[in-house]
Amino acid sequence: LSYRALNERSNQLAHYLRSKGVKENTLVPLLIERGSDMLVGMLGILKAGAAYVPIDTDFPLDRVSYMLEDISATVVVTSSESSQNIPFNPILEIIELDEERATLRQLPSERPVTSLQADHLAYVIYTSGSTGKPKGVQISHRNLVDYVYGLDNRVDISACRSFALVSSIATDLGNTVLYGSLMTGGALHVFSKNTVSHIEELHEYFGVHQIDCLKIVPS
Repeated sequence: LSYRALNERSNQLAHYLRSKGVKENTLVPLLIERGSDMLVGMLGILKAGAAYVPIDTDFPLDRVSYMLEDISATVVVTSSESSQNIPFNPILEIIELDEERATLRQLPSERPVTSLQADHLAYVIYTSGSTGKPKGVQISHRNLVDYVYGLDNRVDISACRSFALVSSIATDLGNTVLYGSLMTGGALHVFSKNTVSHIEELHEYFGVHQIDCLKIVPS
């Protein structure tokens, strides 16, 4: 997926979301498997002026239901595969990116006009809930830009040309490496959960494709 294609497809999704009433600071859940549509979904929500709430496809149904209710979701971005993990709710509009592809292609490929400000939300990450109910941690555009700017100053990530995303975007670890790549013009390699859980596949891939930057926990 080229930067041009990513830009155009996410702009088209943004127009579609705006037509559904999504606007600045609207919280839009993103429940989708890792891949190119995940990136289109994330950026499309941001370009609509909204903030995305990543929900891992492995989350149990009661946790998914709690998160959707907690943010008063009216629209969810997903795929035909991942939508099976969404509990029924008559007021929740489900947008399956693969099923809506033909409709989205008819929309403008230029970014819609919004009144987005630095302090508007970019995404909300929910805690594990180990000490009670999961809580949403709010990340603004200002927070995100500050992080990437600081990271580049500290470790010079803009010198890297390829990045690997091996973590879930339902954790902050996944989001920060993703934007470190996109905001410095790198090539982002997105790994499925299946590949990450098979060390032989991962080792073989790294042997063929040069990866300059990988962000993981110490363990």
